[in-house]
Amino acid sequence: MLSDIDWNLIKEAIVNLEYTAEPNKPDTRKEIRLNKENLTDNWRCYMYGKKDKQYSYKVKYIYHDGKEILGETKTDTRDTLMIDDLLTSRAKASFDLILDPATVQTAKIEILYEDTSKGVKEEFSKWFTASETWDWSMRLQEGSGKSFKYRHFVQYKDGIVATQSLDRC
Repeated sequence: MLSDIDWNLIKEAIVNLEYTAEPNKPDTRKEIRLNKENLTDNWRCYMYGKKDKQYSYKVKYIYHDGKEILGETKTDTRDTLMIDDLLTSRAKASFDLILDPATVQTAKIEILYEDTSKGVKEEFSKWFTASETWDWSMRLQEGSGKSFKYRHFVQYKDGIVATQSLDRC
């Protein structure tokens, strides 16, 4: 068993395997824990004379922030199973800020990504003191939408703060 998981976000992946042709026999189930230090593991299963190589597995993902997501039960017959994370695509945007150093002290961009169907709410922000391009991206769970909201704040040298209302991308 191999893994292709973003270990910067996910602390541990717990894989529960079961041989489906003999699900209630000894040695036909195994729990494997994958993490940044333990990227691979093995499972040997006695097949009780069956030729069917199909097994089922389910993965629980434990994130560094304590959030847990349980993946769907899947079946396979491969000798080497690749465990991926649920983060299969990206939301991304590029922000080009051009600040007038004579009038602008700082600027800030705030991004809100929310997918209520997946129970995900993430906030990102970045301060700017000079003209700059910010390429923002975040990995998304399987089936998640890619739209997000953002807003701009500008603090001028005379103390005035201007805010542009939320936009949707």
